[in-house]
Amino acid sequence: MTKDEVRSRLETLHEGSYTRKVIDKLGDRIMDSLAEYIASNPDFDVKTFFDTQTQLREFEVLEQQLHKMAENRVSGEINGQIIDGFSAYMVSSVLHKLTYEQKKSLLKRPTNEIVAIAYKLASRTEF
Repeated sequence: MTKDEVRSRLETLHEGSYTRKVIDKLGDRIMDSLAEYIASNPDFDVKTFFDTQTQLREFEVLEQQLHKMAENRVSGEINGQIIDGFSAYMVSSVLHKLTYEQKKSLLKRPTNEIVAIAYKLASRTEF
């Protein structure tokens, strides 16, 4: 993949994604340097990088939905399943206390498992 191809792919990252925000804040010089590095490094897996960015964006959207439902104390639909306001609040509270890797691990699961794990974690006294 050439530098120009990598640069055009970087520009297609979702505007709300963390990576895109960082790149936009740092400017075009960083974008060029990053594109050059990705294009010149044979060990860098471009497909995995962009797939990871897509997955991270999905997790961010899911987390934002849960926080919004918890904030408004309303039920809603997440991944095709209805979640009541209390469950959303419980999951949101648990997500605030988890590290990034723990959040990622939790949000990969089906919605009913996310809620069940959040209840278990919230019921622990040390949590």
